[in-house]
Parts: sequence; structure tokens; C-alpha cells
Amino acid sequence: MSCSVTVYRFDSVYYSYRPLRVGHLLAVVKGTAYPVDSVVGLPGCRVVVERVDGIAGPGFVDAHLHLEGLVLSCMGVDLSSAETVDDMLEVVGEAASGSKGVVFGRGWSVEKIGTPPTRRELDGVGGGKPVVLVSSCGHIAILNTVALKVFGLWNVEAEGLERACNREGCEPTGVVYGNLVSFVAEKLLEYLDPVDELGKVVRELVSSGVTGLASMDAGRWLVYRLARLYSESGEVLPRIALYPGLWLLAIPTVGVFSCSGSLSVCGIKLYADGSLGARTAWLREPY
Repeated sequence: MSCSVTVYRFDSVYYSYRPLRVGHLLAVVKGTAYPVDSVVGLPGCRVVVERVDGIAGPGFVDAHLHLEGLVLSCMGVDLSSAETVDDMLEVVGEAASGSKGVVFGRGWSVEKIGTPPTRRELDGVGGGKPVVLVSSCGHIAILNTVALKVFGLWNVEAEGLERACNREGCEPTGVVYGNLVSFVAEKLLEYLDPVDELGKVVRELVSSGVTGLASMDAGRWLVYRLARLYSESGEVLPRIALYPGLWLLAIPTVGVFSCSGSLSVCGIKLYADGSLGARTAWLREPY
């Protein structure tokens, strides 16, 4: 049977690192690259040789990544340099003055800030817009009053929603932690629908040498948007193994998981973790 093979000749090709194997040729057959010693010995195949200036090597595989977090980080203001609550409020105020929608911030440190700002303090600088600030560890977030109402967390009692009570009743402080942070992130992605930013993140991973990754705790928005991106794009994109949450089990059309191909569902995230700074992972209650 006839076939078509493209052989790329590089300055150097690192076939493997341990043991170290270096050559010059890579043969590509149906999108898969194979190391070859020469272009001789491919009977019945049409061979095309192309010269490439540069070095090639095995790509990186990230075994634990949160794609939603990367997408949101592209859109939000950087709070990693904030040393105090006042620093945070100043950055948020500036972002709110130039924003027409949600004000999202990421990177503030529980260890540096200590007690985070309250929702009322965020109300004072948010300009009437929803404000969501996620910590650097990703396990605690602060929302202002508008954001709590937009995302359906105002008149509810939920695990991970901090509330303050007095004689007049109980109200949310604006602090959410644990699994509720993932809930807020999912609602935020649905609200903003940053499809362009998702494509940008995936392409930047490829340009950084990442050829495969596992996206943990993948939500509905990410799964559906990635499926559309991979079905419509003719580009070379990284191989992504998705590990959604338990929400996937509620979909009756989901059968046996397939862990092959460029985009696949390989399992479900069942474990729980936390962080010391956010005092999650059973650090808020005695046990």
C-alpha cells in the first residue's frame, strides 16, 4: 500500500534524554513523529524531505493543570504584589474604573494579607460591578455584594460560604472557600465566556513545548468549549486528558470513558485537597 511520509531534517533532534540519543531526522506519518536514521528503506512510500533550522526534542507533559485558572488569570488583575488590604483595594478600584463588566483579580496571598477585605470594602471600590478576588493558592476567594447576588450566593446557606451573624440575622461576609471557589470560577466563566482567551492559553502551551496535559476538576464550560475548539481547529494542539468533577455522572449520554486522541475524558476527580493559608482541608473544624 502506498503511503506518504514527510521527513524533517533538523540541526539536532533529541530522540531521548535517558539514554541520550541525538540524530537529525524525524519522519511524520499521519500526524505522529518517529525517529529515523535515514530516508532509505521506506519501500512503497512517497518521501518528502524538508529542511528545518533548529533543534527538536520530546515535548513536556503537565500531569496536573487547571486550565480554567490559566484562562481566568489572562483576564484578571494581578494582586500578587499586594502587601496589605489597602493595596488590594487600590488595585481593584483602578480596575473597576476602567472595566465595563466583572472585576476579576488573582494572586493575593493569605499569608501576606492576613484578614482579607470584607464584601463591604469591595463594594466601596467596585463601582457597582461584580468583584471576584481569588487567592494565589486558589482555595479561597472574596466576592462583593453584587457578585454574591449575580452568582446566586446571597440568600443561601452553603458549605464554604462564610457568614456573619448578629441580632438582625446572618449575612455573607464575602469569603468563600473550598469547593465553592470552583463553583464561583465556573459561574464566572459562563458569565464571561472567554473563548478567545482559552484558545490563546492552549496555543501558548504548545509554544512553550507542552505537548500533553491533564486538566483537573474540569467544569462544564471548559469541556464544551474545548470540544468545539478541537473539532473546528486545524492546528496542532496539545493532547488534553480531562478529569471533570462529579457533575459528569449526571449526564446520561456519558458512557465508557475514552483516554485516547487529542481531547479525551480520562476519569473523574474524586479526591479533595486544600491549603494551609486558606485553612481548608479540614482546618476549619475540629476532627
